[in-house]
Amino acid sequence: MKINRKVSKALAAAFLALSAVSIADSSWATPGRTDANGCHTSRTSGYHCHNSGSGSGSSGSGSSSPSGGGSEGVCLTFNDCMSRGETQLKSNPAQALNYFQQALLLKPKDIQAFTRINVVEPYVMAIPGSCPDLKTCMNLGYAGMKQKDYQTALVNFKRALAFNLGNQYAIDAIGNVSRYIQESRN
Repeated sequence: MKINRKVSKALAAAFLALSAVSIADSSWATPGRTDANGCHTSRTSGYHCHNSGSGSGSSGSGSSSPSGGGSEGVCLTFNDCMSRGETQLKSNPAQALNYFQQALLLKPKDIQAFTRINVVEPYVMAIPGSCPDLKTCMNLGYAGMKQKDYQTALVNFKRALAFNLGNQYAIDAIGNVSRYIQESRN
């Protein structure tokens, strides 16, 4: 039981560190740091869009879908959000990200929504920081995992995925570290 408490405390510390970096990263948002729809997540107003024609700056509303229906970009239930996100993954990753973010707002401790967000982000936005190549990013991520620095691991695995979109090792690593972070919240 003592080991589990240590792991739990380490996971909680990693979550707090990730939260701090997430807030810091979102405060850097500029037009160059928006997704394909001109949207980003800010610490004050959540996920929202600039110059997208949606006119909504409220958290979780996102932008309307490319087909033009304003309500098509908003989902009302967790399952609806996840289903819409999965449907949009290949054709419109930015809209899929929007749906997964809405799902996480509805169920903040959900591992699947949190993981999907982390896997989709490298497809639609630049991941802050740098490393020279996929292998180095993966190794930095594994080192972060070994040190139980899950925030650093997650960022490096996302950078690795950005080098080779679809890389199953990076996707699996993002899934694992996302699960550790979300489990620490429960």
